[in-house]
Amino acid sequence: MMIKKIVLGSAQWGSDYGVSNINGKTGYKEMLNILSIAHSKGIRLIDTAPAYGGAEESLSKKNFSGFNFITKTQKFSKHEITTDDIFKLTSAFNKSLDLFGKNHIYGILVHHAPDVMVKGGEYICEVLNNFKNKGLVKKIGVSIYDSKNLDSICERLKPDIVQLPINVIDQGFIKDGTLKYLKNKGIEIHARSIFLQGLLLMSPSQIPAYFKPWAHILNAWHSACHNQKFDFLEAALNFVIKIKEIDYCILGFEDSTQLTQCILTLSDKREFNAVDIDSSDIDLVNPTKWRID
Repeated sequence: MMIKKIVLGSAQWGSDYGVSNINGKTGYKEMLNILSIAHSKGIRLIDTAPAYGGAEESLSKKNFSGFNFITKTQKFSKHEITTDDIFKLTSAFNKSLDLFGKNHIYGILVHHAPDVMVKGGEYICEVLNNFKNKGLVKKIGVSIYDSKNLDSICERLKPDIVQLPINVIDQGFIKDGTLKYLKNKGIEIHARSIFLQGLLLMSPSQIPAYFKPWAHILNAWHSACHNQKFDFLEAALNFVIKIKEIDYCILGFEDSTQLTQCILTLSDKREFNAVDIDSSDIDLVNPTKWRID
């Protein structure tokens, strides 16, 4: 079932994540509602990270016997990884296990892919593989924004999972062959940024002025939804979750209503045609480049 491809993203549980988020951080009670509905529908994975504000701390207040976790390393963003950095990585991982109340989890990913390739990056690979060999994690992997150095990263880290952004506007990893490349290596693919931080769910009148240079692309997106009789959520989710190479889709929800809407959307058998909507402009498709007041 398509619903079992959903992984709960937790960024909204630790901060006011997302360009369309007007309600701020998800409250604890609403988070429990989301978890309850998700569990009842067979969703079993939660994607989180120490970098997501207080997300992991919020998760620590709940009994998660029915869920498993994917966490991430810190973003070191340095020219050299030191033994002190490895100590910090190990300490943060042990803290995450303690917060989750687990002695092993589904996976851990390198949050900042370039960290693998700098001097000392091999130590990150070594410690993650040690976690795996000790049974502390089932799978290791990396989160990427582009396919730069992907061959070298795969050679050095030997990931079981690659997490990457993909949506109707950002189709780069489909068109450059990355999805097929990873599948041929037997690597599990986790798609994120399916709604482009909520931008794809916003009506034209809600879209911030920053995005005016790409009005023609967003207009094409809105027109395609209208012409094919899809609502925005249905089209955005339908497009990604039905890509055969994608194993899991990471979705963040501000409230349980959004989760329920997504679940209902998955019953639709139609295919959304996203031809001629995509863009390779990094200032549009990469939210870290956005400059929104």
